[in-house]
Amino acid sequence: MQLLTWWADFRNAFSDIYYSSYVIWNNKDIRIGNKPVFYKTYFDCGIIYLKDLLLTLDNVRSLEIFKSRGLNTNFLTWSALRLSVPKDKLSSFFSVEFDPINFKTSNTEFDTYSARCRQFYSLLISTKAKHPNGFKTLSADLELSNSLKEVFSIPYTAASESYVWSFKYKILNNVVFTNTKLFKIGFIESEKCSFCKIYKEDLYHLFYDCSYVRSFWKLTCLIFGGLTSAEKI
Repeated sequence: MQLLTWWADFRNAFSDIYYSSYVIWNNKDIRIGNKPVFYKTYFDCGIIYLKDLLLTLDNVRSLEIFKSRGLNTNFLTWSALRLSVPKDKLSSFFSVEFDPINFKTSNTEFDTYSARCRQFYSLLISTKAKHPNGFKTLSADLELSNSLKEVFSIPYTAASESYVWSFKYKILNNVVFTNTKLFKIGFIESEKCSFCKIYKEDLYHLFYDCSYVRSFWKLTCLIFGGLTSAEKI
């Protein structure tokens, strides 16, 4: 269901009309015997959209054209299908010129036949992707001047383990469950820091402000600073 919903949004976001309503088969508005229809022989012959019914021609001439293309059907079935098209679709049909396979996105052609998963994904996120609210807060508090793309690429350049990427991603989105958040949802009894036991443990205190954490960062800088100096020698 989620995939079908995405496909509907995908089509509607990049077309001038809701072209799905112009598909003949299993269309709720095109009924015979009060039921939507699907004729496999018609479908195999390339009859998929209303334009394929050649509605600008009469029933006899249009049927003759498709019989010459190999369509095996009778006049009554063909006529019933054409006459089942609602008048409101007929009135708008003749002004519609839209290729359901090729359409434009940002003035560029997008071919759904040749496009690969990466192209579909890029097209999808181009309309869905938004700056996370957590990052906006983090960026303002820490006065980050880097672009969103640069900041979120840091985890992939600084580490190779997927679990590290995941953890850094949670930090950037401010979704790490610190004691402050766990206390807020009633999971623990105190929001105090797990290390110093004095201040409340939010994201900034846990990674920057806590006295234990500051000692850790200081020691880390001394160790790696010494390694860097030794490499230079």
